[in-house]
Amino acid sequence: MKTTTLTMLTLYFLSGSLAAAEKINVNLTGAFHAVTESQISTGENQSALIYSVLGATKLTDNKGNEWKFSTDCLGFDEVGTTQATSGIGRCSWVDGDKDSLYVRLHTEGESNHYKVNGGSGKWAGASGEIISKFDYLPAPSPEIYLGIDEGKGYLSAPGLNK
Repeated sequence: MKTTTLTMLTLYFLSGSLAAAEKINVNLTGAFHAVTESQISTGENQSALIYSVLGATKLTDNKGNEWKFSTDCLGFDEVGTTQATSGIGRCSWVDGDKDSLYVRLHTEGESNHYKVNGGSGKWAGASGEIISKFDYLPAPSPEIYLGIDEGKGYLSAPGLNK
């Protein structure tokens, strides 16, 4: 009897842990304002730059749930002869409850690869990956970049099930 009860309790707790780690397929839509903070030449028609990005991002799932975030990123990009960027960044996405997702960013050309590596509040323990494509829009000066970002991926957030 003890073994059966212990087995049942173990299965119950394991099933809760597995459910907490469920992957949610998400769509990303967003807009951003990026500013070049500092730029240097690294060769003929090549440069390296530090940038900051502020924006708004919305994640939605196929069940009608949506999560809205203000985004704040810092990064380092290199620009070559094709004028396409390649770089890395770190971001904090903050929702309306002031809970945060911590996101690593890899940019290649006009594509962003977001990797979620934790968070605070309901996003504590979150993980996931989202791949997006961004498009630049006309901006008021050469130091400012405005754009839209759309993509798909998945997110696991144990705190969303509480």
